[in-house]
Amino acid sequence: MAAPTSALTFQDLIVEVAEKLGIASYGASGDGVVAIPTDAHDLAKCKKHVNNAIRMFLSDAPAKGWQWMKPVAAVTLWKSVPVLASRTVTGVHSAGVTTLTSSTAIFYESMENKPIVITTVGTFTILSYTSATVVTVTGNATCTTKTFSIAADGDYTLPTSFGGTFTGKATYVTGSGNAVEVEWTDESVIRQWRANIEAETGDPYLAAVRVMGSGTPRRRWEIAVYPIPNADEVIEFPYQYVFDSLVSLTEHPPVPFVHDDTIKAACLAICEKDAEGVMGPDWEVYTSRAVAASHRMDRLSQPKRLGKFLGGGGITQMSIQQYRASGYNRPTVTFNY
Repeated sequence: MAAPTSALTFQDLIVEVAEKLGIASYGASGDGVVAIPTDAHDLAKCKKHVNNAIRMFLSDAPAKGWQWMKPVAAVTLWKSVPVLASRTVTGVHSAGVTTLTSSTAIFYESMENKPIVITTVGTFTILSYTSATVVTVTGNATCTTKTFSIAADGDYTLPTSFGGTFTGKATYVTGSGNAVEVEWTDESVIRQWRANIEAETGDPYLAAVRVMGSGTPRRRWEIAVYPIPNADEVIEFPYQYVFDSLVSLTEHPPVPFVHDDTIKAACLAICEKDAEGVMGPDWEVYTSRAVAASHRMDRLSQPKRLGKFLGGGGITQMSIQQYRASGYNRPTVTFNY
């Protein structure tokens, strides 16, 4: 679903900053519609102020953090992809990278930074995921209908917005039919199990997060699981969102659009503080009014009732598992012989 037409884009915010600093473009004759600066230096300055303003807004969160900064990751734990004569890739090289297109849907986002072996061509690192049939790899992997393989080692790349902090339990995706519980543990426990047990596969029941040794354009995080899955599985868990700077002019800030006025106020406030060296009326509007309004809107997303069920019958200090085992209303089953 597309964002509301009133939602501010990166370009809209750049224009606001450019107007504030007096460096907006008004066309060649100077009487056109206000637009982003045409000077590369001025445009880069405006982009920097907008991204700094968004970071400031993210930091000015309520005491328990923004509700919308706690998304749920859905990570595919894929089994090894063996060489199959009926499954091939074709690669087109350009500007140091190669776009690979598979004959079947086989790629996942969690394959980023993992090696892919293309028969008779070589081994390449998956740089970015585009779709289930298209990925980009580093280097020249030009090829036509070549078979390939991707080996699963139990480590899966997490989204770029994951910065190292998970905030809740990991579970298998709804409808998977998998009753195995996934327990968070230290990554050293995963390494120890892998060292002591030879090539165990099955439904993972241990998981840990750790920073990867490399990544493009920056270091990434991965989830390590044990054992290595013998089928493609999807697990979900909540995590703390990490902001990536806006780049494309058509991008929207990574916040609910109801906070757009606060983001705009933050942009103007940053201009005062960083570019003009003062904390004037725009800074006052942001700090005393706009942020407070966003805090009020954020509270609307909080649960209205918190804590345990205490007294009054029903579920009294009882876990969900205990409730399902003893307090759940079950249908009467009749066996006909």
